[in-house]
Amino acid sequence: MKYQGVLFDLDGTLLDTLQDISDSVNEALKHLGFPVHGVDDYKSLIGEGRDVLAARALPDNHRDTTTVTQLVELINEEYSKRWANKTVPYHGVLNLLD
Repeated sequence: MKYQGVLFDLDGTLLDTLQDISDSVNEALKHLGFPVHGVDDYKSLIGEGRDVLAARALPDNHRDTTTVTQLVELINEEYSKRWANKTVPYHGVLNLLD
């Protein structure tokens, strides 16, 4: 079979974005007065989209729709400022794509 192209997901597949995601969510949480999480905590919080990430990052008693929506908007703002600050390709990815 001859392939004409290959598609890859970047975020978390080819690129390690965990640090920039955690920094962005933590800054958004601080802005709303909520506690922040360690980088390793985000490994279990990410993977199902920003709405789910926001809900999981919030304290259990603050996961209402309004607060989640507000946090998602702040995460988007923060991530747009720092999406490439600490993001790096996973080991071997550059050789794979070369």
